[in-house]
Amino acid sequence: PLHAARQLGKGTRIWKGFPFAYIGVMFFAVPILFLGISTMFTQDSKGLTVLGIFVVCILFLVICWTVYHCKYRGGQQKCYECMVNRQTRREMLETLPEDMAFLKAKVKELSEHTGLPEEETPAAEDEEPKEESSDDKPEGATTEEEETA
Repeated sequence: PLHAARQLGKGTRIWKGFPFAYIGVMFFAVPILFLGISTMFTQDSKGLTVLGIFVVCILFLVICWTVYHCKYRGGQQKCYECMVNRQTRREMLETLPEDMAFLKAKVKELSEHTGLPEEETPAAEDEEPKEESSDDKPEGATTEEEETA
């Protein structure tokens, strides 16, 4: 029990949403799954019993694959990285407004220090004139190719 408690604490330190996911899975999803499986076997219907057998077999295969994936295919490390990424993203989104205010103030300081002018809107002179396409020509006007033909 102590090792399991330490692992749960470690999961909570890594990702703050872990307790909610753990409670949701362990106290809601798993009991409902087991209650559904037991209901399939206690009914007097052969169809539900066969369905229960299939569900138990699939559940057994999923558990075996999960253990194999965690032990031999780096699943524990992938789970750890996923939880770290979730927590990092959450913290980044929480501090984003303060970071943006700090960066704006720093840019303003630097522009004042260097003497850069304020932002200007692009002038119309910078735009290149569009060439007229054959679709844009006025009615009655002909091109050189049409005149020679």
